[in-house]
Amino acid sequence: MASTLVYGYMTADKLAQKMERAVQRSRPEDLIKMKEDIARGIRILESWLEAHGGRTLLSHGDEYYFEIPGESLESLGVVHTQVQDAFDDSTTIGIGLDLREAGKALEAGTKQGGGRIVFFAPEIDRSEER
Repeated sequence: MASTLVYGYMTADKLAQKMERAVQRSRPEDLIKMKEDIARGIRILESWLEAHGGRTLLSHGDEYYFEIPGESLESLGVVHTQVQDAFDDSTTIGIGLDLREAGKALEAGTKQGGGRIVFFAPEIDRSEER
């Protein structure tokens, strides 16, 4: 029986602010370190995806879209911690049955303070309607 694919959307929570501080302080070395940290974190995530039958859909800066068989999500917490350590920043991951749900879950996680994995639930859509 084929596994259900799920979709993920990950972003670093405070990277934009860190970049702005580096620019304001005219510290190019900080920008280079951020670039290297992001690349290391993405390599960790991509290795996990490859090992679990997933794939990258889009990687742009600190934003990352992916798909993975649902049964592989049990190890997502471990890789999430490893990516956060590599990024030197908290990251939020939204998971859904489609890209829209993954995006809504990410928004909900960000509103909750970030640094977490959020699985889409119908309550997320209902909370936006209020």
